[in-house]
Amino acid sequence: MLASDSNINYVDLLSGTAASPFTVFAPTNDSFTALLAGLGLNSLNDIPQDLLQIVLNYHVIAGANVRAEDLVNGGTATTFQGEDLTFDLTDGAKIIDATGTPTNIVVTNVQTGNGVVHAIDKVLLPQAAIDIVDPTIAGLAMMTPDLSTLAEALQITGLDSSAQ
Repeated sequence: MLASDSNINYVDLLSGTAASPFTVFAPTNDSFTALLAGLGLNSLNDIPQDLLQIVLNYHVIAGANVRAEDLVNGGTATTFQGEDLTFDLTDGAKIIDATGTPTNIVVTNVQTGNGVVHAIDKVLLPQAAIDIVDPTIAGLAMMTPDLSTLAEALQITGLDSSAQ
């Protein structure tokens, strides 16, 4: 399977026709900023390449052009990384990743020649990445939108740096 190949050229892959069509859940810039802050990192270059690849593979469904109207509440899809995503359509379209935290689909159905892109408001994390990263309490709070008040309280009190 391509997902296990550590030398994937995403430009060639996603612009070509191999395994297309694709469905890509694209995290916003703010999503990546929140992830980096949660991990205590300054840039994507600080994330080991193999870990970043695991995370990126988790955002792609190969061989399917899944549009928003195709999603089913409670439905699942196997990602290019090999783990499943679950969809929750109550109160707006959301994706549930291995953290169990809902990720909002904020822009849907950006159709391209070889697939569809949906923008999301959080970087999806598979269990394989969580097992590698094992974030601190402060890191998890900063990466999880539903824990933003806890993250803010940790920052205000300075406990975010000592909790890491």
